[in-house]
Amino acid sequence: MNKTTGAVNVCAGQDVPFTVTVTNIGSVAGRNLVVTDTLPSGFTYGTGTDSTAVKNFGDINPQETKTYTYAAHVGTGTTPGNYKNTATAKIDNGGSPNNSAQATAQVTVPQDCHALTALKIVKIAEEPFTNPGGEIDFTITVSNLSLATATNVTVEDILPAGWTANNNLTGWSLGDLGPGQVKVVTLTAKASATSTPGQHTNVATAVADNHGPVSSDATVEIRTGSVLGAMYPELPNTSGTMTRVITYFVVNLWALCVGIFLYRKTDRYAFFAN
Repeated sequence: MNKTTGAVNVCAGQDVPFTVTVTNIGSVAGRNLVVTDTLPSGFTYGTGTDSTAVKNFGDINPQETKTYTYAAHVGTGTTPGNYKNTATAKIDNGGSPNNSAQATAQVTVPQDCHALTALKIVKIAEEPFTNPGGEIDFTITVSNLSLATATNVTVEDILPAGWTANNNLTGWSLGDLGPGQVKVVTLTAKASATSTPGQHTNVATAVADNHGPVSSDATVEIRTGSVLGAMYPELPNTSGTMTRVITYFVVNLWALCVGIFLYRKTDRYAFFAN
């Protein structure tokens, strides 16, 4: 039996997910499997007021695994601290201790939930390179990886020298990001026609009222290429060359044919023919 939670820290007023798995490692089916989880003080099951979560699975076959996933709500007045809760699985058949099992998970209600806010920003260039004067699309993704709300999130993108953004838009106000929430913005930037070839890096930064700045950069290479025709401002004069090639080919073909004809008329050819 195993019990896990999707959160190490949870704030008062929020939900915390739990998953309980039970496996019958024996060779006989377990009858009437029931999983009971008695939640700690201040926690309630789902949206109700019950502090006990109960799941009746029926029978569990040998080597079969049953999974129970549910959410516990942390009351707004819950005292900060560490909270353990234990789930118990029990079947009707089989003697003790083989007819029951337990698993425990722990979460922490912190003193200051604002300190737990975890912002993440990722910036990606849709193309790895462009030419001077070319455009590149960027995607900026901001995520809140914590169980606390990130308030008043803003994003600013700092372009390299010589680059400009469409509509001159390089800043966004994302508002609040709830736990697990993700927001995406896009940016189209244009390189100057005189941009220097090489690597050009630009940085996007996200910040919230209750979280410090986090940054991510994306690098684009500016490449310059030469048009093949530019190597020859004027096409070379080949008017006489082609005539000489054709004449050479015809003369040598005629000589080859004459040689074959004479060879076939010789006695040596007749000898081999016999």
